[in-house]
Amino acid sequence: MSGNEGRLPYYTPASLVEIRRGLAKVKPDYVRLLIEFNELKLSNDNAKEYALHGFGRRLSMLHQCIQNTFSICPPETQALSDYERRNLTINIQCFIFNLYGCLDNLAWVWVHEKQIKDKKGNALSKRLVGLTSRYEIVRSSFSQDFQDYLASRDSWLEQHLVDLRDSLAHRIPMYIPPSVVNKTVHDDLESRKAEALKNHDIEEYERLDLEQKSSAQFRPWITHSFSEHSKPRIIHPQVLNDWVTLVEFSEKFLDEIGHVQKLKKIAC
Repeated sequence: MSGNEGRLPYYTPASLVEIRRGLAKVKPDYVRLLIEFNELKLSNDNAKEYALHGFGRRLSMLHQCIQNTFSICPPETQALSDYERRNLTINIQCFIFNLYGCLDNLAWVWVHEKQIKDKKGNALSKRLVGLTSRYEIVRSSFSQDFQDYLASRDSWLEQHLVDLRDSLAHRIPMYIPPSVVNKTVHDDLESRKAEALKNHDIEEYERLDLEQKSSAQFRPWITHSFSEHSKPRIIHPQVLNDWVTLVEFSEKFLDEIGHVQKLKKIAC
């Protein structure tokens, strides 16, 4: 795009290599998980639906969102049009919603397959099903190893994923700024522009205005609320890290539910 002359890319060459390496692993992981969940032997029909039509559908959405993200905004990108930013935002919002939904679906698979009940022996209500630390009944029904694993991921679950999902659903949606500036440089140029206008020096004003505009740089950042002081997430590594974390969650879950199934067979 025009206007990028002299601008440096955001990512270092080493970071670009790492990002591309991570992207190359997404499709093989996606295909493997689809196959593993399709072959998962479940005895409860509701559990099967959540595994195949809940988790499976969402997994496909996540895979497509990642592909779209890298297509709209390759890591080397130094500027995006307003249309591209909106399109990218839509894909990342969809990614966050379905990432959260995937983990809820795993919880529902477990609750139905294990027939988890509340303290009165009744089926769990929807508000009691999930994998974060607030869902004590579900958490306590897992093996100690899996409980320990979930606890080790509480920071990612609650401070990252739940924060983004709740803000997106209930408060302020995510936003990709068109550009960012160094505040000190921007304010200095703004002051000098005002001085130039005061002196009726239009030529100097226009020169400073052009310098101010050229100082703005696109950054692959996404955030939500300014008043909540939401820290920007760096899009490409964050999306890939979230995907890798979901893959890890899924594999741990498969080990957990597979272990339970083996114990049932031994008991029989």
